[in-house]
Amino acid sequence: MLLQFYAEMSGNLHRPSADTGYSLLHHAVRFECMKALQYLLAAGVNPNLPTARSNITNMSSASPPIILAGMYHAPRAFVALCRAPGIDLEIWNMSGKNLVRLWLNLAYLGFALA
Repeated sequence: MLLQFYAEMSGNLHRPSADTGYSLLHHAVRFECMKALQYLLAAGVNPNLPTARSNITNMSSASPPIILAGMYHAPRAFVALCRAPGIDLEIWNMSGKNLVRLWLNLAYLGFALA
């Protein structure tokens, strides 16, 4: 796997890109690349690592991977992150809403109505 090779060659699996503000974990979540996501979590990448300020968008908001999983409609990544050791499910947005709990409730409602 390319990520394993990168890590073995002293690559930093945690560092966000200066261009996008995303780390490898954020990209794995965004594209729902489960092998990469599982490798990164097993390698000890922080599942709560927020995005960094982006040079492209100049956005100052920081989003952890689990929020991105909801934003990008990546349910398998969302579930994997919910199960990750050390994950913080008490994430609040600027409006005072816990988006993770909201998405978990919607997922439960979807299963209950199916």
